Amino acid sequence: MRLAICIILTIELFGGALKAQNLEQTFHFANNLYEQREYKSALEVYRRTLFFDQNNKFGPRVFKNMADCLYETTQYNEAAYYYDLAYFVHSGGLQTDISLKKASCHLLLREYNQTKIELFNLPEDISTEQKELAIFYDAMAN
Repeated sequence: MRLAICIILTIELFGGALKAQNLEQTFHFANNLYEQREYKSALEVYRRTLFFDQNNKFGPRVFKNMADCLYETTQYNEAAYYYDLAYFVHSGGLQTDISLKKASCHLLLREYNQTKIELFNLPEDISTEQKELAIFYDAMAN
């Protein structure tokens, strides 16, 4: 956070002398870090994107990847929060994948009732792989 403040102050002090990334470039930079599995770094850049996104243009595009970064860095509680946000901006099979990932967060946090709630809310028509994962999580939550 201090680094971000220093960068902003530097940009303000030197005005046009420095060329700052625009929000679109920052978002793509975060995605590149994510694809390279640099989850901790990607997470910080996604946070920066959300912070400066005044029109909520990028939020819906950031939530799932941000949740994945949090999951991969064992920040399961916050990951569950962002999976919840991601759930409402996606549809179909991706929603089911998001719900299963959120159930996994609750399971890892030993919040077995929350895990059961997530599994209970899964749709009937899910893939075989998703069903197997749901069965596994359900068994672990008992």
